[in-house]
Amino acid sequence: MSLVTLRSYRDPIAAELAKNRLESEGIRAAIFDDHLVAIQWLYSRAVGGVKVKVDEADLARASEVLGEDRSGDLQQVPEGAAPPGESEVCPACASVELHRSSAQRRFAAWSLLTGLPLAFWSGKFVCEACGHSWKPEARRDEAAPETLAAEARVQQTRRYPIWRWIFAAFLGLAILRYVEMQIRGY
Repeated sequence: MSLVTLRSYRDPIAAELAKNRLESEGIRAAIFDDHLVAIQWLYSRAVGGVKVKVDEADLARASEVLGEDRSGDLQQVPEGAAPPGESEVCPACASVELHRSSAQRRFAAWSLLTGLPLAFWSGKFVCEACGHSWKPEARRDEAAPETLAAEARVQQTRRYPIWRWIFAAFLGLAILRYVEMQIRGY
């Protein structure tokens, strides 16, 4: 298997996208010089860019895959359509004509102007049909009971008896006293 350079890109992200496109078509690809360019992007032209290499036998098919114009795929998606499972509906009137509240943007602008720290919070949805506003609920995928039990065990905190804390404090003080004695030459 001998690798040949298929294309060269200025930045690692574009090369990674090309590699993912090739691998989605079943063509194995490798990226070279991506770490060097990521660390010092000015070297990109000096080293010939970030190279996407494929097997010599797959070169013709790989250049055909990267040469395809896939921009028409985006035109099939309606404008403003949310990905499946992410669409919100108004709890009051079941309308899907929603927009996010602009209060967070206004507060961010005022905090930048006044120099106050910026607080982050999740924005509210506002229904354009009825004017109802609400905070979106945090979504949690349904998990198996075994997974939930394992998560509970991981999150569980262990309580130590008070004598362990006292012993740890005493030991720390003893070590500090020993270090002080060594410094002073006792």
